[in-house]
Amino acid sequence: AIEFEAVRSGTLSISGPDGRDLTLTVLADNAPTVRIEGSIARDADGTMSQPFAATDDYAVTAGRALIELDLPKLDRRYGLAAEPEPRDPLTFDLPLPITGSRADFAETLVEDASKHAWSNLPVRMTFEVTDGRGQTGKSETVELSLPGRRFFDPVAGAVAELRRDLLWTRDNGHRTAQVLHAITHRPEGLLRSERAYLMLRVAMRRLDASLAQGPLSTDLRDETAEALWQVALLFEDGALADALERMQQAQERLSEAIRNGASPEEIQKLMDELRQATNDYIRKL
Repeated sequence: AIEFEAVRSGTLSISGPDGRDLTLTVLADNAPTVRIEGSIARDADGTMSQPFAATDDYAVTAGRALIELDLPKLDRRYGLAAEPEPRDPLTFDLPLPITGSRADFAETLVEDASKHAWSNLPVRMTFEVTDGRGQTGKSETVELSLPGRRFFDPVAGAVAELRRDLLWTRDNGHRTAQVLHAITHRPEGLLRSERAYLMLRVAMRRLDASLAQGPLSTDLRDETAEALWQVALLFEDGALADALERMQQAQERLSEAIRNGASPEEIQKLMDELRQATNDYIRKL
């Protein structure tokens, strides 16, 4: 057996005993195609899911999603009023079938862009696929709000917005520090988590110290943004985590009482505690 690449149509002649002539017709290798199927879905934690379908004459070898900020659609107020720092398009590799044909398939892109600077902002998204000859095909461009985690606790939402403003441009450093001073000035009744309050104060002081020395560095900006993200999660999920822990403790106490042969009255009391803890958890959820 021999292998070769046929670059044009013609006749292949095999000489010798039982030789023969074979007529070869080389077909054009078309570029691959890809299309976005339906609307993007957002999970509660901010994970996004986008179905798509791709085809090629032989096989799709690679693909990616390109997401760019749709600046004209943006509400340019508050921390977004300043000009944004240049940022490369957000890209995700498209999943390809592990087994089976890659000539015609449907898959779903599942990614989490919650911590990206463009999270929950208007963007344009395009899918692109490539075949073995390097030919590319693009989908239509769709406009959407980049799915990300949403914060329903007012303080958590404010901290997440400060983080976004800081990632938008380092010129927002002084504004971010000012708002942090205002939030933490009289925390009674506003900042329910002492741990989150202390984390905010640490981030604020580091931001103040860095700004006093000159323009904010990229490393300090990213470090502060990560700290603000953790604080926002703590404000948002802190009460939920406490409720979950109380429910789990009530479950353990009830199981232990049943194993140790507790009286019906004791079991009933623990069941009431578990029911109350479960209702509290569901309400916060």
